Order: sequence, then structure tokens, then C-alpha cells
Amino acid sequence: MMRSRLRNISIVVTLLSILVVNSISSKAGAEVSWTEKTINDTNKMWTIYFNQPVRIETVSSNSIFVIDETNKRVQTNIKVSSDQKSLMVSPKSSYKTGKKYWLYIDKSVRSSKNRDTLQQSLWMPFVIASSKDTDSLRNEKKVEQPSKSNLKVSFEKTQFFTNIKVIADPSVTKIILGRSSMQYNGNNSFTLAIAGINKGDNLLFKAYDGDNSLLFKETVKME
Repeated sequence: MMRSRLRNISIVVTLLSILVVNSISSKAGAEVSWTEKTINDTNKMWTIYFNQPVRIETVSSNSIFVIDETNKRVQTNIKVSSDQKSLMVSPKSSYKTGKKYWLYIDKSVRSSKNRDTLQQSLWMPFVIASSKDTDSLRNEKKVEQPSKSNLKVSFEKTQFFTNIKVIADPSVTKIILGRSSMQYNGNNSFTLAIAGINKGDNLLFKAYDGDNSLLFKETVKME
């Protein structure tokens, strides 16, 4: 089961936060568009995480770029992490407050191992908020922060690993188990295969929101 999950290259985009991928909607052709994000950092660095190392030759300003409201490309810097599993995209000049932009990730980006490509190209719209919008977002965040956890955890024991699946509240965009980040699979679902745990062990889950703020911690006993 693990082997089949790793065959397709997939990504999660973050801004020191993870976008909620279950909000994907169809777009024309072989493209999808993620839910619009509002941010207040005019020099925001987006980090694109892949589940496999990417082939560096497929990463360029033609495969990953930002456009503005006039369909003009914004000059950006693109950096590849040392493990080649993440890319950092930042503007060479500051984004303009109150303006809307789109981050584009083309499906031509390939894995360096088996040369798999993304199944679809991706658009991620984002708006640079004014100071008034930022205050509104902060107040909204305080209201929406849940007072208790809402995790549904299941375990599947195999010969070498235990496959852990978590269904979380939509406000949760990242879950850390121990020191490992769980993989987001869409539909509020997170998974992780881990060795060395047994029935009766207590596992500590940490859930984070889209601004990378800790929402809650929950200890679950493996049944």
C-alpha cells in the first residue's frame, strides 16, 4: 500500500503555513486552482514541498512563476533545498498591498527518481492584505480557533510499519507526530508510516493551523 502511494509525485505549498488542499476545484484543461489566500507579507517566500526529490533541470521560471492582475510575470527568486524536496519562491521586488497574484506550478516538474510528473498544473491565488484587512484576519483567527481537538485516529499494523491515519477538523493544516510531519492526502486526511510503536503506546499529536500556530495537542493510545 505504501509503494502505490509513492508512485505519484505530489506537493503541498506553504508560507510558513500549509494550504488546505481539500479545497481544490477544477479549472480548464489539466489545471486546478487552490483556494485564494490572503497574506500581509509583501516579500512572502512561498515554500513548495514535494513528496519526492525533484529533478532540478525541470525547475525554472517557466515551470514555476508568479503573475499579477495584468497577467504580467513577477520577477522571482527560486531556490531548491539541499534534499531537493522543496522549492522556495520569493519576489525580487515587493508585492503591492491590495493586489492579487497567482503562483503557478507547471505539471512539467518531475521527480528525480522515477521522473514522475504532477498529475495537473496548479494555480494558487493570493492577495496582499492592507493593514485594515490584516486586523480583520487576526480577529477572525481568534474566533475560529477551536477549544478542543477533533482528531479521529486509526492504526493499521504491517510486518515492518504501523500505518497511521488521522481525520482532522478543516481548520487543521498540519499534524506533527513526535518529530515527524504527517503527509496531507486531501479531504482533511493525514497519514504516516512509522516503525517501532506497539499496542498500548501513547502517541502525541500536535495540530497546526494555516499560520503555523499550534491549535492543540492530543495524546492517543494505540489500540
